[in-house]
Amino acid sequence: MLIDTSKNSIKFNAAVVFSVLMFLPLTTFASNGIFSGYFRGTEKATTLIGDICFASGNTPLLYQKFEGVQASVTGNYGFSDTGQNYDLNAAKRSDMDTQIAFYTSFDPANPNTNLVGLIDSGYTGYEQPIALQAGTNYTVVIQACTTYANRRGEWSFTYRGPGTLSGPAIYAEPAWSSGNFDGSDPTLPEQLFCGLTDYQVSGPVRVPRTGEYRYSDASVYYGVDISLAIYQGNFNSSSPYDNLVDVFDDGGTFNLEAGVDYFLLVQPLCEDATGDFEYVLLGPDEEFQITEGVNGAWVNLDTTGQGILMDIYPDIQLLFAAWFTWDTTQPGQGETAVVGGPNQRWVTAQGTFLDSTANLTIYNSSGGLFDNPTATSLVSIGTMTITFTSCSSADVQYSMSGLVGAFTMNRIANDNILPCKLLADQKKVPFN
Repeated sequence: MLIDTSKNSIKFNAAVVFSVLMFLPLTTFASNGIFSGYFRGTEKATTLIGDICFASGNTPLLYQKFEGVQASVTGNYGFSDTGQNYDLNAAKRSDMDTQIAFYTSFDPANPNTNLVGLIDSGYTGYEQPIALQAGTNYTVVIQACTTYANRRGEWSFTYRGPGTLSGPAIYAEPAWSSGNFDGSDPTLPEQLFCGLTDYQVSGPVRVPRTGEYRYSDASVYYGVDISLAIYQGNFNSSSPYDNLVDVFDDGGTFNLEAGVDYFLLVQPLCEDATGDFEYVLLGPDEEFQITEGVNGAWVNLDTTGQGILMDIYPDIQLLFAAWFTWDTTQPGQGETAVVGGPNQRWVTAQGTFLDSTANLTIYNSSGGLFDNPTATSLVSIGTMTITFTSCSSADVQYSMSGLVGAFTMNRIANDNILPCKLLADQKKVPFN
């Protein structure tokens, strides 16, 4: 709950607190981590996976697919949907209501085949863990439980299990974001929220980037229901209202500044609770994310009259580029061409991308004729790496046919910068 932090204004509505559904002993799980991503609203859709997702009817639902997910240890792994906790200040659930599914292989036309396990959008993800085999490559599908075709928003799941999970969209959990109340914790002289004065505090913590961050209580679904208090600059246990920024129950959003010391205080909520607690703080990503927002024409401002056209295919993480340029020398005197200049050249490149970087293979096409079906040949002649630093700038390195070089390129037109920024606003676990 985002609340007025003055002492007399803190109020609590117990009706909106989620019940603890299950308690699992600390020894059950050895590791934890976070799946996190962002729905742009332009993803492909498929029919409902399972039958419990809150969406109704037969309307196809958006999904994201991540391949090559592995478990380090064979065993049962539980998941909590931390992307849709209740934000009391906004009187609504925050961000995306989603479900997570594991497959040996995924066919969007038959989304319930090869299904290893599914955690739906409810709160019982630790009651029905998914059995995973170490060393097996799994495909993970996140499905948005909403029928709004253009729905955008962040999603996240915490996991707990006997080992760690690795693969796309999986991040380590900061050490301070989980722990255990055992009855021997220190106490405050007065209550900040509802119930107990027991507490654990971490800090100082600094975020890498100024922006909006989101808190979500994961342990409300399996362990200790907690509240989180955020302090700026300093925490004084004898005067717990000094430097207090905000107090939250199950979830909420707030702004943090880079370079500022913060202290994070956790308390059991409204009951004499002992056991595990866990929460996540998700924030703006430090690194630029390639999306279809970078589509269009780009140029090296030092060499105008040539440039690169790019097309992004986000569902298969493929970038295609056509590089329109010139030969390395001017044509001989009297040399002509029927179409264009005799030293005009073009090559194509394509390859996969991850985060802000695309690694491409450069190809040369030959043997064709203008507006003619004559067969052509395609030969690899080098490589190109494009690293985007923003929606309007990217660094290019190339090596082809004995030519090696690098340059910075910029957009020709800025019309697509705002859509690009919206698409690139994908949040991750921001800091450790």
